[in-house]
Amino acid sequence: MAFDEPEQLPDAREIAASVGGDPAAALSLGVTRSDPCFAVVEEGIVIGLFGVLPDADDPESGMVWLVGSDALARLPSRFVRTARHWLAELERRYAVLWSRVDARNEVHFRWLRGAGFDFLRVAERHGVEGRPFHEVVRHRRTEPTPTQDGDTDPTRAR
Repeated sequence: MAFDEPEQLPDAREIAASVGGDPAAALSLGVTRSDPCFAVVEEGIVIGLFGVLPDADDPESGMVWLVGSDALARLPSRFVRTARHWLAELERRYAVLWSRVDARNEVHFRWLRGAGFDFLRVAERHGVEGRPFHEVVRHRRTEPTPTQDGDTDPTRAR
């Protein structure tokens, strides 16, 4: 994945607005500092990367991030379904996943809503460019544990 024209790519624009500098360098830093980091691969080609940057102040919390190509944006329904699985896996490690999203990045809004994130508020002046960013959060889902016979309702009479 290359960032040839950052002004044309919503994810590169978001990185530049938030942290400034070279989007490719920021992506490289995100990949190396994430725990974990995943590649989205379609027909042998990486079309996206996502991961979680652990929160230094809270080991149960992490900032989730996603950078995708146009090819990923063309697979929204399938990606959201797959992302729900990976988010459930991430929730084994993190009780809270959060992020800040550039108000201009509609693709991320759709992904985050579909993946079960709650939109908390708009930070009117975020990052080096002082642009509006949405703060989002997803709390660990708790599922009932199945009993030995597969029933998930522990109150049901046997």
